[in-house]
Amino acid sequence: MKKQTKLLIKFLASFLLVFYLAAEVDWGELTRSFVNVNIIDYVISAGFAVVVSCTLAQKYYVLLKGSNINKTFSSLLKINFISRFYALFLPSAVGREAVRWLKVTKNKTGRSFFFFTIVYERMTSFIVILLFGILPLYSQSIYPEAVETLKVKLLPLLITMIFAALSFLILYISMDLRVKLKSILEKIFPVNIIEKLFNKVPEGHITVDTFFLIILFSVLGQLFFITRMFFLFKALALPLSIIEAAWIASVTLLLQILPISFAGLGIREGALAYIFLLLGLSPEKGIVVGGLFFSQMVLLASFGAVLNYFDE
Repeated sequence: MKKQTKLLIKFLASFLLVFYLAAEVDWGELTRSFVNVNIIDYVISAGFAVVVSCTLAQKYYVLLKGSNINKTFSSLLKINFISRFYALFLPSAVGREAVRWLKVTKNKTGRSFFFFTIVYERMTSFIVILLFGILPLYSQSIYPEAVETLKVKLLPLLITMIFAALSFLILYISMDLRVKLKSILEKIFPVNIIEKLFNKVPEGHITVDTFFLIILFSVLGQLFFITRMFFLFKALALPLSIIEAAWIASVTLLLQILPISFAGLGIREGALAYIFLLLGLSPEKGIVVGGLFFSQMVLLASFGAVLNYFDE
């Protein structure tokens, strides 16, 4: 009942957000934008969505190599598509990873190990997304005043988030730092709780070479995601460069993982409409980009649903 209530709340939140946007937009402009979508650019964008999934599967393949969890690249890719199906209904931030955890460790071996592997992968991706969201904004000096104000307000928060995530990753691969942190925490919290927590962290799992390799795959994955968004912008003939696509795509990706709506529906479209308005573009086109992006999510989730049906 609790899960059903949460799902109902998310549907309601998406409905209210979409209803608000529908009441505010110019429907004539919205319709013309949808009709004039370049199908070739849309298909290319969808192709890059598949490439992003392949990159993520490769990251997990590298992280699991040499461990007790024996998974092929193809099986990890299949699980990734299946998790996309469940992500439509579960909280975006954790639902997809929870399904991945269950599918990979369904034989009940290595569950603690793979939990920390997921956390590690998510942290690397989080850092890369934040950097791609920040750096392009500061690589150009000409932006509307509203965007300049937004940069000033967001910068301290984003830098703090990057520092926290990076500290976790360094701690993960450094035994010396881990021992020091453990001794500090034992002075604050009960020793038995800290012992249980640190005993579950895999030792020697992430080497320095693996660390940089996963960062590389995270960068590649984000570049593919940005290219995906860039071709969606091209599909609507929007005058946006790849640099502008980089920060818009990254900021939108961060916002749409908030677990308050159905698959980010409403949040993503509203964020794009607002950003486009700041850049002097039609907010209706931002809503259309969000709608096209959601349609790609549904296509990939549908493929995942078929794979899940035949999954043993």
